[in-house]
Amino acid sequence: MERDLDDEWRAAKAEILVAFLDAVVKALQVIDTIQKENLPRMADFALWGQALAHGFGYEPGEFLRSYADAISSTWEDAVEMSDLAQVVMRIVDESNGFAGSPSELFQKIMMAIPIEDRKKPIYPQSVKSLGWKLRDIEAAMRSVGYEVSVGERGAEGRVYRLRKVARCEEQGP
Repeated sequence: MERDLDDEWRAAKAEILVAFLDAVVKALQVIDTIQKENLPRMADFALWGQALAHGFGYEPGEFLRSYADAISSTWEDAVEMSDLAQVVMRIVDESNGFAGSPSELFQKIMMAIPIEDRKKPIYPQSVKSLGWKLRDIEAAMRSVGYEVSVGERGAEGRVYRLRKVARCEEQGP
């Protein structure tokens, strides 16, 4: 069985290499014609992926659509698995957003978490750690339609904002 697989691999190896190099040649021929506006994060990867997809015979834009779907799915999974993100979304949905001091938001989050869960490391344990935890979920939240803004320090202190926004499909991991 393994020997048969090795024999098949040796026989196919040259053909696989030729097919790959043909695709690279085709990619090099079209890479300068691919629209570079509105590429997602990791733009070079997306650009070369689209060019190579063309070399392998895929339809124009097919790679970028698949890549965008994969990015979106990854962000959605990250938000779904984050207990803090779930609490933030509940706060926004129940109170139509939030704008206030870090202390006020920390208290609001703590009140939304069951008492027995508040000491879990997934949740902020202080006002200071709140900013770090929110920054960790900021991009994922934006991709599913929630803005988490850790404002700049001003004369009145720092203002945190939570609100619903349009989904952002252009973000990446």
